[in-house]
Amino acid sequence: MALIFCSTPTLAQDDGPRKRENVEYVRVNFTEYKLDKRDEAREIIADHFIPANETAGTPGPMLTIDLQSGEWDTIDIWVLEEGMADMEWTPLSHPNAVKWKAALDEQVGGEDEGSALINRFRATIARRRIEVGHYHLPATD
Repeated sequence: MALIFCSTPTLAQDDGPRKRENVEYVRVNFTEYKLDKRDEAREIIADHFIPANETAGTPGPMLTIDLQSGEWDTIDIWVLEEGMADMEWTPLSHPNAVKWKAALDEQVGGEDEGSALINRFRATIARRRIEVGHYHLPATD
């Protein structure tokens, strides 16, 4: 009986715990809209959500991709400005979300109207999946 030993890097060679450097964390939203609701969703985004971002001074997605194939209609990529700590907030409680919601409420005539618009938008969505990842920034030497 022969024993075969493989050479693999070991964790013991690591210098210990360290944070990733030169990365930016992102939240990736995959959205499928209900049949015949995609245009309504886009209209709400263009007419209300983007202007609320501009008024509040809060960032929108860094990139939105409208898909022609596959199971999803849209992919939105949002930068997590505080890294993974941004994921600790409950929906609409992040400081940027609070500012954004206040701007939306003002735009549409009040808190109830703003909440109704958000609910109308949510009603256009058949399903959504959220993933978190990161990408590497250029080295800063």
